[in-house]
This record gives sequence, C-alpha cells and structure tokens, in this order.
Amino acid sequence: MLRVRTTIFLLMAVAGAMVWWWPQTSAHILSFDFAQAWGPDRAVIFGGPGYGQLWSAYPLPILLLFLPVGVLPASAAVLAGAAITAVLLVAALMLVDAPDRAAGVDARAKTNRLLPILLSLPVLASIEDTHAFSALGLLALVAAVRARQRGQIFLFGLAAAIAFVRPINALPVVLCCLAGLRRRDLERAAFGAASVGLPLVVIAFVIDRNWPSQYLAALNEYSSAGVYRVLAYVGGLPTLVGLLVAIGVATGIATARGRQLGDMAALGMAATVVLTPTNGLYTAVFALPALIRIGKRVGTQWFPWAASGSAWAATLVAAPWLFGTTGAVALSLLSAIAYWFVLNAYPLLWRTARAGS
Repeated sequence: MLRVRTTIFLLMAVAGAMVWWWPQTSAHILSFDFAQAWGPDRAVIFGGPGYGQLWSAYPLPILLLFLPVGVLPASAAVLAGAAITAVLLVAALMLVDAPDRAAGVDARAKTNRLLPILLSLPVLASIEDTHAFSALGLLALVAAVRARQRGQIFLFGLAAAIAFVRPINALPVVLCCLAGLRRRDLERAAFGAASVGLPLVVIAFVIDRNWPSQYLAALNEYSSAGVYRVLAYVGGLPTLVGLLVAIGVATGIATARGRQLGDMAALGMAATVVLTPTNGLYTAVFALPALIRIGKRVGTQWFPWAASGSAWAATLVAAPWLFGTTGAVALSLLSAIAYWFVLNAYPLLWRTARAGS
C-alpha cells in the first residue's frame, strides 16, 4: 500500500512540477525576493546606491545576514540562493521531524512523513523562487520552539530574534513559547535575542541611519493578496497585530493548560499563513510543520500525503488559469492553494499525548 501511495504521489509531483516550471523565467535571472538581499548587500560591499534607493521589503539588519552572497555575480547568486533556500528548508523540516517522547506519536518510518513534505509544492516553489528569507525564518522558528522545549532559554531568545525576519509568522509562535516562563527566564531570552539583534541593528545604522523610514516606505508599496489585503483596507496594522497577538495568546494558554508546545506552536505558525501578504505559495511552508506533527500521530500518518498530493493535483487541474490568466487571478489561485495547507492543520486542534513535546 505504501509503495502504491508513494508511486502515485511521485507521478503527480513530477507532472505538477513540470507544469509549474514550464512557464517560469530563466534560471539565470535573480528572483524578485532574493534580489532584495543581493542588490543591497552588493552595494554595501562594493559601493553603490544606498539602501533607500534599492527597494527592499526587508529591513537592513536582516539583509546583513546574507551579506556574503553580495560578493557573487548574479549568475552565481541565483544558484547560491536556491541552494541556501533548499538547505534551510530541509534542515527546518527535519528538525520538526526529530524524535518525540510523547505518547500517541508514531516514531517510525520518517519517510512516511517527510517525503510528501519535502516534495510538496510550497517547498519546491520556495526553492524555485529562492525565498531564502522565508526558509531562514522557518528554521529559526522551529529552532526556537525546540530550544524552548529543552529549556535552552538563551538559544530560544537568539533563534526567536532571527525568526523576526518574518515578523507576521514569528510573533504568535514566540508569544506561545513565552507562556509559563519566569522572570529570570524572560531576562535570559531577552539577552539571547539582544546578542544577535543588537549588533545587526548597530551595524545597519552605521551603514545607513535612515533605514527604518526607508523600510517603512518600501512596505507601503508592497503588493499583497488574500486576507492581508482585506485587512489593509479594513483595519490596517492594528487589526493585523491584534489578530497575531490573539493567536499567540490562545496557543500559549492551551500550552499552559497541558497541550503540547510543539503542536500549539505549529498550529499558530500555520494560522499566520492566512495573515501574510500571500503573493505566492512560498508562505505555505509555515504550515508544513503542522502537517509533520500530524503525520507523527498514530492514526493520521496519511495526512501529509493527502494534503501535499491534492495540492499537486489542484495545480494540474488549475494550470490553464494559473499560467494563462492575469496576475491577479493567478495570485488568488495560489493563495487558495496556500490556504489549503493551513486547512489541513486542523487535527492539531485535537488533544493527544502529553505536554512538553
């Protein structure tokens, strides 16, 4: 049965990937997302237009994390970006799949869980578009949760600071992990965050003291789709922050009342996908830890296969609309596929096993 399931999934994934990549741009062209790091970083190293003149939806301190890539020419940078994205994503997903000690968890056959996730549409789309920032944010969030589970509070703070490369995805998860920490632990977490965040901020101000205002100006020009776009017109930033805090508080309370931290953090992370500026499938990588957690439960091991396989099937069916219509229609379809991965996180609402994993 497993061989049949694997064969069917691989056939759909290969066919879907061919449809996905056929109309894409040349591999020698930097993706829009990674170019936002490569351009400013190259200007810092070799001189050139300042941060404000090179449009970027990422703050300058975060761009400094990818500074070494700035020494590469464009043709090499795109390959390096794809490789970095792939390594970060694989590391993050394998860390989520690390052994559990909780009851009600199937610790066998990692392939059953990881294969449909590693070959999922969000992962391959993220690598193709070199969304290294999302991959870094995912790995940092997963590392922060693991460190919190193991009582390594300094490392939790350090990883949490890096995770704010994706603030919308990071805020609820960090709030969930803060639940139950004592004052001394909070101080250690703050020290860990400052140890990596403060030097980057100081260096950024040395390079360009006007980067905060320039960053906010760039955000105002950022295009969006899905729920985020609705919130931008209806409630604006206060409503968005309020919803993110509500997710973090709700999952934190559930954790304090005995739910597994790993489950609640993954559920909160998945929920943030709905609130991100969904301009493609890459945001759905933040729902993948939830699917892995579900796949580790006895009785729901088939969920990752169903979620990932049906997404590839939807891509095949929707191909004429995805690549033969206007950008707005394509973005709406891609957002819908991203939301599909979020919807499949619902089994984490069910209580199982014991807290602490």
